Amino acid sequence: FFCSYGNNNNYITSNDSLTSNQWHHVAVVNNGGTITLYIDGTAQSSTGTAGTLYSASVNLNIGRTDADSGSQYFDGFISNARLVKGTAVYTSNFTPSTSPLTAVTNTKLLTCCSNRLRDKSTSAHAITAVNGASIKPFSPFNPSEAYSASVKGGSANFFQLSTSKLDVTDASDFDFGTGDFTVEAWVYPTKDLLGG
Repeated sequence: FFCSYGNNNNYITSNDSLTSNQWHHVAVVNNGGTITLYIDGTAQSSTGTAGTLYSASVNLNIGRTDADSGSQYFDGFISNARLVKGTAVYTSNFTPSTSPLTAVTNTKLLTCCSNRLRDKSTSAHAITAVNGASIKPFSPFNPSEAYSASVKGGSANFFQLSTSKLDVTDASDFDFGTGDFTVEAWVYPTKDLLGG
């Protein structure tokens, strides 16, 4: 629900929903051919894929999906979006990090975690904000304390009605094939961005 790539028949689903106006850690992991969706560190009982995993060099969208042959847009904040190609970072239930994510081995994208729009992985992909997507000084880490970019980072803010998203340049880094991978982020869904 927070990123898509390739054609419109590739997505992971869950019967569980996320609470609005609250940070959740979400991770999709392919571990030896078994794909698992974790929400707040807990493997979900109902997961599945539609179609097959796409295998090509394609653009990546963050905050937008083409699920069910129609574009859908995320409404809220996304922080610490990380894509790791070649490693199943999580193989069982875990406690989500209480500090900003880092570029571990095989990280191909790490974004929405600083005071500007950039990829903090060694791939340094160009990222373009579309239709109002922007970086905000808001993250899941110590939100009650005074903001410090070096400690707490930031997040990307998306507005569903304005079809906002982030475009990441076409690259073979996003061709997962059949190998292990991890796609994760902290997400804060909301339908009333101003009213909290």
